[in-house]
Amino acid sequence: MRTMTRAAQLCLLALVPVLASCGKDNDSAVAGDTDTDTDTDTDTDTDGDTDAPSFSGDYLLAQADVRLYAAEDQQHSGRVFGLGDLDGDGDDDLVVTTVRDDEYQGGAWLITELPEGRASLPDVGVRLEGSAETLGSGRSVGVADSDGDGLADVLLGAPYPGTSTVFLLRSPITADMAVADAEVRLIGQDGDYAGHGSDLVDLNDDGLADVIVGAYGADHGGTDSGAVFVIQAPFDDGASQIELIATATLAGAEPGDGVGRVVRGGGDVDGDGFADMLVGASFSDRHGADRGLVHLVLGPFAGNTDLADSEATLLGEAPGDYAGMDIALADIDGDGRADPIVGAQGSPSDLTGAVYVLLGGASGIQDLGDSTLIVRGEQPGWVFGWGVAADDIDDDGKAELLLGALAAPVDDESPGIAYLFDGVTTGDWTTADADARLLGETHGSYTGLGVAMGDLDGDGWGDLIVGAPLEPTGGEAGGAVYVLLGGWPG
Repeated sequence: MRTMTRAAQLCLLALVPVLASCGKDNDSAVAGDTDTDTDTDTDTDTDGDTDAPSFSGDYLLAQADVRLYAAEDQQHSGRVFGLGDLDGDGDDDLVVTTVRDDEYQGGAWLITELPEGRASLPDVGVRLEGSAETLGSGRSVGVADSDGDGLADVLLGAPYPGTSTVFLLRSPITADMAVADAEVRLIGQDGDYAGHGSDLVDLNDDGLADVIVGAYGADHGGTDSGAVFVIQAPFDDGASQIELIATATLAGAEPGDGVGRVVRGGGDVDGDGFADMLVGASFSDRHGADRGLVHLVLGPFAGNTDLADSEATLLGEAPGDYAGMDIALADIDGDGRADPIVGAQGSPSDLTGAVYVLLGGASGIQDLGDSTLIVRGEQPGWVFGWGVAADDIDDDGKAELLLGALAAPVDDESPGIAYLFDGVTTGDWTTADADARLLGETHGSYTGLGVAMGDLDGDGWGDLIVGAPLEPTGGEAGGAVYVLLGGWPG
């Protein structure tokens, strides 16, 4: 079997350029409104007589319903996704970023009409073209309606030195355009890596999506403590300095924490009607080298906050876990409140990987090993938990989990696998317990680094989206995106 060497496993931590040392700039991200709750007359309860559509067993992604391939080398398409209704037709549309395109000038593809079978991204997408002014654009993405016109807008984070900016492009976007021509540009301090993490979500329940910007190099709580900024909608066109217009600033608790590499907002954890937020610091050494941590911060958000005072600080189980490399908020147990979900692809310090779910939320300082629900990889080197997505795809009131293992084996290769879990509750699970496995097609393609769920074809049932950013079919490390359409079993 072609398994990855230890050196190759460690180089999984070098998917994007690292300015200091190997492995400091490579979390995955999936963003956007992927809620697929749809009113139907179908029985979707869990008493055994459900007719809800489902996925089960093994699926070859090489035979997925939709297969979108890059047409150029080194784009890393499929690493970062955003989902939202860009054109107002009621269906989720797909934003596929290309952060490494043209020596990290970045950019994205907008897919509003889903093709059948195999297609090239340039043949089906509208291009948001990066440039020297937008270095790293697409490192993070948000998709939601920020101006109240009923169309989702696109937020692209461009964190690299010389840019450190998030770009907001207003929909409709019907023709190719430059990212640098975005209507709104929110500019951070150079060297702060503003936009490495970002999200676009309604935090104050006014119907307009607000901007969250993570800047892991900011010094607000000490050198490289990192910071997260909230900027409330509506936004004026043109360029603005983030720190001058931020509604709220969340400062890292300790020097070196690097908070804001990944941020997620939108789920209501405590049931007060306001959206809450997860803030990842996957390389934090505060409780052990690269142990990582995640802050749970409750809304509403205003003024200056020290993340030491966050509702909960969730710690990786051991050094080298990289807890918080990917995070999500979703209602897993059907109680009407969002549950924090944390990926730690290093756990237990050997790149086996784990995903932790804290049913009912969390408070205080908590070891992730004490989580209510834990899903673990099966073998060292599988790198499970670097891709995390959660959504209710069968309309039963409980979110499913779609989780990636970048180097999981298929026969004699290690292309990576995405695992679907439907109906997990409490206790310890492994990838062997998954309801479905989505099998990558090429060795070393990092299948599962990007994962998402949403209704792309408008049938009322959630679809599965899996990225393989190093898939070579359309170009060396060009990447691929696969879609499995939800529907009736059998």
